Amino acid sequence: MGVVADLAPHHDEGFILIRADMDSLPIQEESGEPFSSEIPNQAHLCGHDAHSTMALGAARLLAENKGNLRKNVRIVFQSAEEIPPGGALELIEAGALQGVEEAYALHVDPRIPTGQFGSRPGPMMASVNEFQITIQGKGGHAAYPHLASDPIVAASRLIVSLQEIVSRKLPPHEPGVVSVCEFHAGSTFNVIPDRAELRGTTRFYSKEWVEKAKDLIHEIAEGACAGTGCQAEVEFLQGYPPLINHVESIEKARETLARVWSEDTYQEVELQGAGEDFARFLEKVPGCMLFIGIRNEQIGSTHFLHSPHFRLDEDCLWRGAAFLAQLALK
Repeated sequence: MGVVADLAPHHDEGFILIRADMDSLPIQEESGEPFSSEIPNQAHLCGHDAHSTMALGAARLLAENKGNLRKNVRIVFQSAEEIPPGGALELIEAGALQGVEEAYALHVDPRIPTGQFGSRPGPMMASVNEFQITIQGKGGHAAYPHLASDPIVAASRLIVSLQEIVSRKLPPHEPGVVSVCEFHAGSTFNVIPDRAELRGTTRFYSKEWVEKAKDLIHEIAEGACAGTGCQAEVEFLQGYPPLINHVESIEKARETLARVWSEDTYQEVELQGAGEDFARFLEKVPGCMLFIGIRNEQIGSTHFLHSPHFRLDEDCLWRGAAFLAQLALK
């Protein structure tokens, strides 16, 4: 589940929450670092070890300066961020947000130069939802298709029609993605199979469109099977809601960066297609997530997240710890 630690010298004040994720990925590390993972096919290739280090550094700085805290501080080390529906749910249900008035998190980003931070007010990261569709037909001999109900034809029609959700249903100013990423059917060249299985993901930036897309996928799946003798079964797996930063929290973060370094330290980033279960904290309390830059060509810190060659510019560690600590100080 995770670890929660409170620094609470003010009995009459609420909490500022600092969250760090700490899980790894099922990838073999090929970074070449002397401290590369020693566990086969398990490695911190999304910077979660750095996030935990920065939060721990901030906790140490705040403990040494607890007399200057503007509020109490709660440090949360969270597991399972990489596995929907995410570890944030368990922590919230266990009371991690009790008394919390603000919540902040950092995530490393190799697209942003070291020394820079990036974020944006409002929607920043997409909802992440998975769908699985089974088309049940009737198998038969490939030479006699009229005696079968071909699920491959229905599934192919379905894949093409699903793209109309974005191109014909979604307003032009509303970004979104519907991607079919798996298609399994049949096992030989001359047999029509009795079923086809599809699996994919949707990415939207509002809860409204998350739900609308589910309804549309159901309708399109049923329509693709109409007249074919096939039936569609649609299943949705719980994912992450869209991550929506609070405007006031972004301003507080920008003011902090300007105070510690300069106004130029902050840059506004584009909408992100990836998701983050820190969104669940921001559904409950004001706060924001910021990206902290780690791009450094000189040391090869350029590979994107989840790459086996991902490398961290460790200069981000003290910067992240200092920033998180300053958010909580007077």
